Amino acid sequence: MQTSERLRPGSQIPSKRMDSSELPATISEAEAMLELHQERKAEIDGRLEAFKNLKYFGMRLSANYSEQEDITPSLARLEELRRTLLAAWEERRSRLDQAHQLQLFKEQADQADSWLASKEAFLHNDDLGDSLSSVEMLLRKHEAFEKMVTAQAGRVEELERLSLEIVADHHYDSAGITQRLQAVVSRKDRLKESSMARRRRLQESKQLQQFLRNMYEVEGWIHQKQQVASDENYRDPTNLQSKIQKHAAFESELSANRGRVAAVTNEGEKLIGAGHFAGMEIQTRLDELDAAWRQLQDTSQLKRDRLNDAYQALVFSATLEEQETWMDEVEQQLQSEDHGKDLSSVEHLLKRHTLLEGDVHNHGEPMDQIKMAASTFQESNHFMRDEIQDRAREIISR
Repeated sequence: MQTSERLRPGSQIPSKRMDSSELPATISEAEAMLELHQERKAEIDGRLEAFKNLKYFGMRLSANYSEQEDITPSLARLEELRRTLLAAWEERRSRLDQAHQLQLFKEQADQADSWLASKEAFLHNDDLGDSLSSVEMLLRKHEAFEKMVTAQAGRVEELERLSLEIVADHHYDSAGITQRLQAVVSRKDRLKESSMARRRRLQESKQLQQFLRNMYEVEGWIHQKQQVASDENYRDPTNLQSKIQKHAAFESELSANRGRVAAVTNEGEKLIGAGHFAGMEIQTRLDELDAAWRQLQDTSQLKRDRLNDAYQALVFSATLEEQETWMDEVEQQLQSEDHGKDLSSVEHLLKRHTLLEGDVHNHGEPMDQIKMAASTFQESNHFMRDEIQDRAREIISR
């Protein structure tokens, strides 16, 4: 029995070493501890052979001697020690296996976090492009990014599978593993949301650039037509009828292109109604377009009115010229030095003078019409009112 007593203290040494609470902090430490623990198993297996021999020896003693009461408890304690030693080794092995799994999980979680951080950095880009081509390039880059994220998202899914397997085995740090997994998954979900948000913003930026391109085209056309409408060619009466016809064609062109202005206006209003991020800028451009379009219409109408006024002035000028020609003829006759040489010629001159007086009397009504027309031009704020008034006053005074 002294052999049994000597074996017990020796067998407690590996048991105490296995009771150590030290756990690995890295995968390499976990693998080293598992390897060392396996070496201890070989040491334990060697001691188990001594256990077996001692147990066999004790059973023989028990069969041959009558002192069974002294041997049997020793054999029981020996068996209990064997079971305790094996249980301690198994428990430590299980703990080390779980620690190894934990370090594997942490490493994969760190890799997932690092991967997510690199993708988040890509999304921390406020560049939305300043032209249609640049926005389309950014959209292509984002589509490639999304494809890459989808292709590499398996590392997070693999982390989820690993954590489920570990937790299902009642891991000692199940709560920590679950919490870390939730943090990674939440970060992945935020990445997905950020990616979708940037895609929407880039799509809105593309819509903005398309709207601005259409706006530039319409604004350029309006500016060009504004220059034509602002031309004061009505001040030159040459080919006035042709100018009136050309302006009528010009106004028809404006009317035909009214739909272009309406189309780009509707496009901008739809973007604003959809909550576009550049809604204020779009509204400002729409207000500017509306003002430019109204100004063009007003300028075109003013030119039409001025052309009509110029035509009326031209007709009135012809009337004045006709009146001036008649007055020149009358004055020429009145200034004649021919007073007749005899009775017959004098009678002839008197008859001609009587006719002239009748003609002058008959021209009183046209003169009244000239006065009224000049007043009308003045009251209507005709752009040639001062010139017309001066000419009419000159003729009337004659």
